[in-house]
Order: sequence, then C-alpha cells, then structure tokens
Amino acid sequence: SGSVAMFMVEGVTPEQPATLEGLPVVRISRQDIEATVQRLRAGDRPDLIAIGCPHLSESEMKELAAYLDGKCKKGGTEVWFCTSRGVWLRCPKERAVLERFGKVLCDTCVVVAPIEGLHRVTASDSAKAYAYLPGLCSQRALYGSQRELLEMIL
Repeated sequence: SGSVAMFMVEGVTPEQPATLEGLPVVRISRQDIEATVQRLRAGDRPDLIAIGCPHLSESEMKELAAYLDGKCKKGGTEVWFCTSRGVWLRCPKERAVLERFGKVLCDTCVVVAPIEGLHRVTASDSAKAYAYLPGLCSQRALYGSQRELLEMIL
C-alpha cells in the first residue's frame, strides 16, 4: 500500500532481476533487528491489544484458542482479534474461546477503526499496524509477538 519500500533478498526473492549488480546493498545484523524490536516494544502499557492485521488465518485462530483455553483474562486491557468472515464462520469453537478475552471482529482492521477517542496506546503483532496507528488513529503504537501481547492480559 502507498509508498512502501521494496527490497530483494539474493537467492530468496523469486522476481529478482538476473543481476543485482550496481544495486545498493544493505547489511542488517541480528543485533540491528533485536535493537529495533526492543525500540518497538518500549513505552506505556497498552489500553488496546489488536491481533490480526492482516487478518488471522484459520490456523492462527486455532493456535491462539489452544493457547488461551483454560486461562483467565486479568486486567482491563481491551483485546481485539481481527479475522475474515470465512475464518470466523469456520472456527466457532475457537471464536468462543477468544471471545472470553476480547472481541472477535470480521472483515476489518484496527488501522481503519475509529479508535481515536476510545484508546490512547495500542499494541499489535503487526508492523503494518505499528506504522499506521499513529497517523491514522492518533495512537501511541507498541509492537510485540502474539504470545507477548497475550501475556500482558494473563
């Protein structure tokens, strides 16, 4: 979407040109990645946790439900699980588990939801949401894995 930076990984990206000669090379170390992730996680405690941007797949719904089943939610942090209508319909048992922890929303995404007046700090498992939330939704954005975000409410 929009002016998204594109990159190619030699030997991985299938559409790469026959030669990469003359193109700039950027080297990213494990330390660079870890430092960036720590920066994305730093900040206030979220008042909204949004998981599923892009939408949760059927396998993700099943994994999350299996992880949460039998556990209890603690604290007042609101949680949104976003998925497609098809997955929502195919996963009624999993949906019931997730609904004990928050809302399961269909065919929408937190970055297009009118959350400005409802929440101030939103945490997501999505780098896309992290990038868009401040500008589109006036949010302080935090990033974490699905498991890290769920640990905040368990």
